[in-house]
Amino acid sequence: MTEESRDVTLFDVDSTLGDFSPGKIGLYPGVVNFLRLQAEKRRLYTASNSGDGGSKRIGEARQFFEACFGSNEVNSSKIHYIREDGMPRLMANDYIMRFDVQTEEIQALVKENERLGDLLLTDEHFMVESEAANELRRKYAELSQCLDVYVHKLTGELFDESTVYQNPNIRGSFKDLLLAKRIVSPQSYQELRTVMVGDYGDISTVFSDPETPLIVVNNTQRQGDWNPVTVMLDLLYAREEKPFQVFDEMYNNSVTITQDDNLDINGDLVKILDNKSFSSQGMNFVLAKSDRETRYVLLH
Repeated sequence: MTEESRDVTLFDVDSTLGDFSPGKIGLYPGVVNFLRLQAEKRRLYTASNSGDGGSKRIGEARQFFEACFGSNEVNSSKIHYIREDGMPRLMANDYIMRFDVQTEEIQALVKENERLGDLLLTDEHFMVESEAANELRRKYAELSQCLDVYVHKLTGELFDESTVYQNPNIRGSFKDLLLAKRIVSPQSYQELRTVMVGDYGDISTVFSDPETPLIVVNNTQRQGDWNPVTVMLDLLYAREEKPFQVFDEMYNNSVTITQDDNLDINGDLVKILDNKSFSSQGMNFVLAKSDRETRYVLLH
């Protein structure tokens, strides 16, 4: 699979590729062969809440992934910024609060700021309206504003707030698939054709990028039958359209089997629209969409 390929599959790790709890089996049966086949067709990445993206736990399966994205790369609760080349970067890697800069000049300003703050708490100035107290407050506020900013660790350049990354689809802490796509292809992320393979807990993950359908694995896959996942991935990537567009066509041409339902996902109420039955190669699938335009494939 070439680097230029636009076809990208993102994988959850825990309860999707294996059970890595103490004393458990590790990778599920058949995972290595399944991933070997997928890596011949598409670019593979993990998207996990663990710090290393699961790279250590998945062992021999690591060879099939171009990268493993963990909490530092794709957790939406951490502040990222977009460099001039389009690449997202964790802000804490490159920037530091000015008052934490360990130079004699800055630390002298920090001590002066602390001195002014202590003076403002004395009886002479606290809650007192006087010319001296007001001048003290002005100096304190001016110095605080000077110190309470982010500067580049190497150059000292002020951080540009306009470069902060924001996902318009979510707020709070999520595995951010849109952020993952921007890391994979900083300049052309909007052209990527993406699908995620995960477990039930990832139903909320795809809120971060409704254009990435989620294939939800179940105990059949955990026992070694990955063929349904292979068949559905091949279907979603089969045409020039993006996988979410292929999904929509399959969904619109399928038969409704259940009406609207509500799911409580970690306290977040998600309205699932009609579940629809879809069959291919003798296999049955359930296709579902939510009121947030997210798309799900449930396997039998």
